[in-house]
Parts: sequence; C-alpha cells; structure tokens
Amino acid sequence: MISLKINSTKNFMQKLLRTEVFDGFLMLEGTVMTACSYTLNGRLQKDFYTSEEWEDETIRPYEYAKWADMKELVFQMIKGTHTPVYMKFSLMLRPELGQQYGLAGEELLIKGYVLNIRYENGSITCVTGVSYSGFTMDKEPEKQWDKVVSEFLEKNGIEFEFSQV
Repeated sequence: MISLKINSTKNFMQKLLRTEVFDGFLMLEGTVMTACSYTLNGRLQKDFYTSEEWEDETIRPYEYAKWADMKELVFQMIKGTHTPVYMKFSLMLRPELGQQYGLAGEELLIKGYVLNIRYENGSITCVTGVSYSGFTMDKEPEKQWDKVVSEFLEKNGIEFEFSQV
C-alpha cells in the first residue's frame, strides 16, 4: 500500500471526471460534501433490474457501477462556483483489466485492486490497496498494484509525490 499526494488538483480532477482515463474502474463507494453531503454506494441494486437484465452479463457485467457511468453524476454534484469541502471515492480496477496489467487474480484470493481517492483541504491523496477474500502472507500483489498505479498515473500525465501511509 502506498499513498500518493497529487501535485495538481485541477489536472487530476479534470482527468477523473471529464476524460476516459479512469473508465477502467468500478465505483465501490463515494462521498461528496458540498452545501450538502452525498453518500454513493456503487453496488448495483437487484430490485432495479428485471430478472432477465440482472442475469444478462452484457447489461450488468459487474457487481458495482462503472466509474464511466458515475463520473457525470459526480461532476453535476460538484460543479458550480464553490469548491467541494470534501470528496472520497473508492474505485476498483475492473477484473479483466487486472490480467492486462499482469496482476494476480482469484488464485491468490484477490477480490479486487482498489484505489482510494481523497480530496480534502485543497489537495488530493490516492492510496492503493488490495481486497482479499481470505488471509494470505503474500504481499507481492500489493507491490505489483503499487507499481501499476504509479505507472498509470505517470502515463496519464498526473504528477505525484510519495507520502507516508
């Protein structure tokens, strides 16, 4: 697990909310505090879908909402003349992209590769994490994910500094 302090809040937020850079992620949960507080649960609700839609993986391929589908809603919550007081998003890499990045999968009890994004006091911090379905002493997946996130941010023109967790 690493903590990364983002150097340019404006650049990061533009890439997070207005481009496709983070579209490879699912939204686990989020909090947005402006004049009011919003709490977002990214878990899809079975009662919203017909039984056919719920079972159809082309309609509902994941347990959680795609960030690509949520970012416009978040943008609408925060746009205006005032900067948000606080925001936090927990995003998880879409499972099929883990293989693309050479990350270990279910064979190591890995449920997902997580990126926690927190905006507070005018700055953004990203913290990496791996969600496991059981106990393991193997920390290699975490090291791999830390490297992937660092390279991902660099590749997309997002400058950062390592900070203490």
